[in-house]
Amino acid sequence: METPIKPPSVIKAKIVEQRAEFISDPVAKLRFIRRETAPVEPTRWEKFLDAHKPKVTMSLGVAAAGLVIFAIASSQRSVKARSLPAVAYSTGNPSAHEPGSIWMVDTRGGQEIYSNSLRIETRFTIPLGEEPTWKYNRYTKGSKTPVEMKDPVGIVFHTTEGLMAPFEKEQNGRLKFIGESQVRLVRSIRAYHYVVDRFGQVWRVVQESEPAFHSGNSIWADKDWVYMNLNHSFLAVSFEARTQGEGEAFVTEAQKLSGKLLTDMLRAKYHIPFGNLVTHGQVSVNPDNYGIGYHTDFGGEFPFTELGLPDNYQLPPPSMTMFGFNYDETYLAAMGDRVVPGLAKAEDMLNSQAKAQGITPALLTRRLREQYRQIFQNLKKDNKNEVSN
Repeated sequence: METPIKPPSVIKAKIVEQRAEFISDPVAKLRFIRRETAPVEPTRWEKFLDAHKPKVTMSLGVAAAGLVIFAIASSQRSVKARSLPAVAYSTGNPSAHEPGSIWMVDTRGGQEIYSNSLRIETRFTIPLGEEPTWKYNRYTKGSKTPVEMKDPVGIVFHTTEGLMAPFEKEQNGRLKFIGESQVRLVRSIRAYHYVVDRFGQVWRVVQESEPAFHSGNSIWADKDWVYMNLNHSFLAVSFEARTQGEGEAFVTEAQKLSGKLLTDMLRAKYHIPFGNLVTHGQVSVNPDNYGIGYHTDFGGEFPFTELGLPDNYQLPPPSMTMFGFNYDETYLAAMGDRVVPGLAKAEDMLNSQAKAQGITPALLTRRLREQYRQIFQNLKKDNKNEVSN
């Protein structure tokens, strides 16, 4: 069946609306809106996904378990974990990836300047004190009272997925306009802490001391904690880019350079372990069908090594090993071969755990999913008014 022509996304519609505000001539404004919001032909990628819609059943059915004892956790908060296997959450020598000391040198002209040459644009930063005022929190075993964390513990990398223009000199004005429009949109919905535009400019949007609505239903873990819904534990850094596209450079060299400088600064400031640097596609989950990769930002193409980081696509997804989540062929198509070693590690861990407990993988999966379901119900109660994506 042919994939139908589709209307523009909600995000693009918002961007078009914001761009139209700058056009004073009403006739020109109407023509612009009609042109930019006209239905579009599906991309080759969308046609591929439509032709390969997954069946309801998942390709894996196991997940692992009694390694961790969980308590009720808050949405966007973490659950204390016990006896997490170190092999699952480390890749190589941590000291080889430490950024060293980085400090702010000066502030001038709406910029912060850092000792590693990082420059952060601050004129779109949301002031502290505006709603919401939630802080970073986590729960310890057996407690319903959140324990406030002093600092964020990780970074989730995203793509803006907005309107794009060819990265060419002739498109300079349009590139600048689109980039700033996307920052304005991000600000209006508190989507990310930072945006790195295609020229490599770094824009702070949400203050680091407050959560951004960037990860929604999500799971990650380090050697000490399991993080449930990462808005309240991880910072969000988004690159102006599209996960799917035809003929577009994925991220520019300027973005890679600035992304490295920004990541190094945040890691030095908050002592973030390199295992907690992940893409949205690695942490996003769908509680309705226990599928991983509900969002697949960056697919399998985040430039970890070019940012001086280990390839964290190699890590086994904690959503699988701790809560019985699974993946399907759509996830593999979106993420690519780089995630396969991590998925294989997760399967091995799960099978070994089921064998050690003397139960079948299917029974283990059911138990893990029930643990998640109990926690998830409390997440919704705790944060019923919180907006997330």
